[in-house]
Amino acid sequence: MILKTTILLLTFAQILCSNDPSNKVNATDTLFTKFINDIETVRTEHFPEINKNAFRQCIVGYSNGIHRNSIKKKNIVTLIDYSKSSNEKRLYVLDVTQMRILHASLVAHGRNSGNEFAHSFSNKNESKMSCPGFFTTMKPYTGKHGYSLKLKGLEKNINDNAFKRAIVIHGADYVSPEFIKKNGRLGRSWGCPALPLSLNRTIIDTIKEGTLLYIHTVNDHEVPASDLRTVGKKTVSTFYSLFGDSL
Repeated sequence: MILKTTILLLTFAQILCSNDPSNKVNATDTLFTKFINDIETVRTEHFPEINKNAFRQCIVGYSNGIHRNSIKKKNIVTLIDYSKSSNEKRLYVLDVTQMRILHASLVAHGRNSGNEFAHSFSNKNESKMSCPGFFTTMKPYTGKHGYSLKLKGLEKNINDNAFKRAIVIHGADYVSPEFIKKNGRLGRSWGCPALPLSLNRTIIDTIKEGTLLYIHTVNDHEVPASDLRTVGKKTVSTFYSLFGDSL
């Protein structure tokens, strides 16, 4: 495995040092195709429960965040897949060093984002909608919703207003199988990714203070491109430095 990873890194180091000054990788390039295929290999072998498109975008953003030094703690990644029904577990806490899912949980979306499914998203104050994209976690605190975790949005005009909107992770009694059984769907927040009270503290303590969180949506393809979403040669080389042993 070590030899295979070394060969992969040497190959991509040669690409990065080529005469092409552009960092861009075109969708028609064989490099891009191999990269996308290898992300799918990681998913199918280690995280098959997770949606293909959600995992791919999450890993692209994670790889970009690592090489840009935007992520303080590199071994934990959280993915929320709002393309799924709120009646299903759709928050995943991943240990990308041990290649396993640490937690899978129900998670609420904003009341104005939809009922059982989230369809609408916003970065605006008072919208009571969830916002998509990449975030870093901050320090936990105890507030009106109990033990909570602040989030910092990393994408301009997509989620960079999350901190001002007080979009935080917190526990709520309406996030439970019992609420679903009684109401036909999970309860909704004012935009926060609310968790079951029984898992809230455990998950917050796992992902707090500098890990990456990605919120995927059903209309993710309509979200404007940002530096974290763009596949460049450094994205690719970083991916293989992180996941080469798993391929």
